Amino acid sequence: MIILSKNQLEALLDANGIYAENALILDSQYALPTKRWLLNEFAVALRNWYFSLGLSGYTAGSNDCENFARGAAFYADLAHRNSSRKNGVETTGLAFGEFWYRQRDGKGGHAINIAIVAEGKPEIIFFEPQTQQQVPLIQQEIAPCIGYRF
Repeated sequence: MIILSKNQLEALLDANGIYAENALILDSQYALPTKRWLLNEFAVALRNWYFSLGLSGYTAGSNDCENFARGAAFYADLAHRNSSRKNGVETTGLAFGEFWYRQRDGKGGHAINIAIVAEGKPEIIFFEPQTQQQVPLIQQEIAPCIGYRF
């Protein structure tokens, strides 16, 4: 498993044009999940978790994009904590966080998740927690984003 320091994670985000006034990188090091794990095992488990809580449907104001993004980040942290002892990365955060941006279609702000994944070279991907799928963003959505939190 690849581990990045807080400074390395920040440098990777900067090198990919991801800047935000509201940026929080709270841990000193981060384990990078694999893309395969995130888009398969994690996505299925997240969907099942939302269903088990009765929170799978969108409700404006009470169960909307920022709630899904916050929930997915929390659930990813739980999954990381449960597996970290086996992988020897107990003292790391997981490179999976919340990401807020302005949508290109003019619908306003939106919250999703951002992840740094690695199956070789680290890659930044965006994850829509409402559909549990990777989503493409264009540069006008990525930078300047409203904020992110790892």
